[in-house]
Amino acid sequence: DLDGAVESCRYAVELDPDLFDGHLNLGRALGKKGDLERAIGSYRRAVEVNSASADAHSALGLALAERLQFDEALQSLRRAIELEPDSAKRHFKLGNVYMSAKVLAEAIASYRRAIELKPEVAVAHGNLTVTVSENAEVSQPGAFARRGNTEVVQQSDVQVLEEPARMF
Repeated sequence: DLDGAVESCRYAVELDPDLFDGHLNLGRALGKKGDLERAIGSYRRAVEVNSASADAHSALGLALAERLQFDEALQSLRRAIELEPDSAKRHFKLGNVYMSAKVLAEAIASYRRAIELKPEVAVAHGNLTVTVSENAEVSQPGAFARRGNTEVVQQSDVQVLEEPARMF
């Protein structure tokens, strides 16, 4: 019951205005109800209470992106990544918002970072097609060289093709 969740969280933050989880969960409940303005307000308060929370910055960024406020959304999502740089999920979501904002080079860079961190997470979301090509090349010394060995060198090529992104 979302209405009950909203009321419970509102009551909790009335009792303790600095209750981080109360503000974050209130934002989530309001967002699920479609009340993005109030959700954003709750996420902003959660960030004020705990500016070191990647979850709060990410939630704020995603809510702002739904409102097409891309500059501020990207700022919040980049802050979440500063706090948790090895989160493939956060890099992937940042890529989605970059795609929605039509900043394709940054979107691709974010997707690639997500793939580097955890390929199955990024590919599972369906925005990317990843093609890996492996070729064996032979390296050998010149015809009259006195020394040297013939070696097989593997050459890898990774291609990433982005498809229209789902926002979340």
